Amino acid sequence: MGTYSANYANWVGLEARTKFSIVESDWRYIDKDEKAQFWAAIKQKWNLEDDNAKQATMSIASGSSRSFRSKLVNEYKNKNKTPFENALSKTNSEHAKMNDNPHHLGSRGYLGKQDSCAKNKDQGVLSDIHNMYSKRTPEFILARTVKSDPNEFILPDKMKPIAEDLVSYIEKDKQFSHGDWDPDVAVDPLAAVLGPEHPGHTRGVGHNVGLHVGVCRIKREIVPRKKHTRI
Repeated sequence: MGTYSANYANWVGLEARTKFSIVESDWRYIDKDEKAQFWAAIKQKWNLEDDNAKQATMSIASGSSRSFRSKLVNEYKNKNKTPFENALSKTNSEHAKMNDNPHHLGSRGYLGKQDSCAKNKDQGVLSDIHNMYSKRTPEFILARTVKSDPNEFILPDKMKPIAEDLVSYIEKDKQFSHGDWDPDVAVDPLAAVLGPEHPGHTRGVGHNVGLHVGVCRIKREIVPRKKHTRI
């Protein structure tokens, strides 16, 4: 969607919150025909000729619906919490503060950060990182830059050692580009510096993007289901 990606995401989120029932606790349980009608309406509204954006659009709709249900629960159902629930909420807030390097992405996500940081990508350590073959590495770094003035983005002090460590992997990154990277070490330079990924999301790509999608050279291992004998 380019320039209009934020408007598109906001519109899709609003439509999802309006069209789908808040009773459904999981996006997967929503009727397939409802989803098909929802996507058809989006294609007509935004003049989309094919289904290339369908998966990303449905991901936006799913996330918006989930966030809306959570907000309703927190503001209405759990408004008068018990002491235990208050303590649990406080603990979760403290855990969130332990994230030393949170991202600073807006509603346009990584695309918006790319556009705003493009003019600064040739400065200092960002220049080397931006040219790495592993595309999620510069995405991860750019997402954590902060605005120092209206026209400049810089790395926070806590991110600088990580960025310098990543630069030290430039030669290894060339091996990665030729398929010579040893998967027993790490899937790419970012994982080598920060450690292994957690299931269900890929750093520098998205919280709902699995590793086999986020890092294209990683293939999903298909484990056959065990056959069970009916009793």
